[in-house]
Amino acid sequence: MKTTKIQRLLLLTLISLIPFQYFSQTTQEDFTDGYYKLKMNRAVQKVYVDINETGVLSYSVDFTSGTEMIDTTTKKLFPLEAVSVITERPIFRKNSSDFDFMTIPLKLRPAQADVPTQLNTHLNGALYAGYRNDRYGVRYSVDPLLRSQQIVNHFGVSIGFFSGIGGTFISPTTTNFMLDQEYDGVVWCNGIAAFIGINRFTIGLAAGIDHLTDSNRSIWIYQDKPWLGLAFGVNLN
Repeated sequence: MKTTKIQRLLLLTLISLIPFQYFSQTTQEDFTDGYYKLKMNRAVQKVYVDINETGVLSYSVDFTSGTEMIDTTTKKLFPLEAVSVITERPIFRKNSSDFDFMTIPLKLRPAQADVPTQLNTHLNGALYAGYRNDRYGVRYSVDPLLRSQQIVNHFGVSIGFFSGIGGTFISPTTTNFMLDQEYDGVVWCNGIAAFIGINRFTIGLAAGIDHLTDSNRSIWIYQDKPWLGLAFGVNLN
């Protein structure tokens, strides 16, 4: 019991110390150079974005030659600041693959046998691979002098699969009293996860199963049973 309380205290301390900027790396909230789908005035086109000290510069992509060519004659600048009111609200979208390292600090296990629903706090680490969609909305705020200043809002979602290892508390209670000792077992966890990011705040939800790796797997009541968990990740690509 004392060990469990210490683990929970350490977990809460860890979560409080890690800033949201660390979590947000999963959905890549930074607006960077590259190819995007631009939606503006109900029209959608593929563009190449170049971000510099003056603002967001977009070029249309020409397909007439059979290959993708950036048309530098069609540049459109969305400035960081302007002395007049700007009403345009372009939205830049990008799809990409997603490779992350993720942690699952909390797992909610449904009731099994005579054991009620459990909230486990053992840390788990896993590799995540999925599909991501990021959207960057550019808008302008207007001050009392009718000057415009650019604001970029990010919204991203990612869904994929994960596989990794973690720990779990093995005791008489979780083995139908077929084991007398208590120890921290190692589990292999697999499942699916989804992340959502809004500007610099990102959080994920995971669903998976755990497979105890030692000889007590046959008596562990949570062996290959589903659970739900809270997930955080760091982007690797």
